[in-house]
Amino acid sequence: MPIAKITKGTDAAGCLNYVLGKEKAKLIDTNCLSSGINTMVQEFDLANQVQSQVNRSKKTTNTIHHASIGIPVGIELSDQTWKHMAQEYIKGMGFDPMQNHYVAAMHQDTDHQHLHLVVNRVRLDGVTTPD
Repeated sequence: MPIAKITKGTDAAGCLNYVLGKEKAKLIDTNCLSSGINTMVQEFDLANQVQSQVNRSKKTTNTIHHASIGIPVGIELSDQTWKHMAQEYIKGMGFDPMQNHYVAAMHQDTDHQHLHLVVNRVRLDGVTTPD
């Protein structure tokens, strides 16, 4: 059974650099237009700029949802299964894969497979997905 550890943060650049910049990190899925870290950060930041324009009085500070999803040692899942799991997690947590930017990346630096999922809580229309 998968186990998720969830954290919230304010810095898309720091989180995406950690998730995608780690040695042997493997991009599994994203709805960003680019696979480059810097461009992904710009896409995440774009939604935050829209929020600033739409709702100046109530700006969200913890815009990043970061989940690390691990499975027990000895079990290995295909990239396609991880992708499906990430998409189901996104929908199950109330995010909209057409509105909330997300990145799913596999890390293979431990004795068990685990996926890092970074989701922007701020949608492209400037609305914040509740946490």
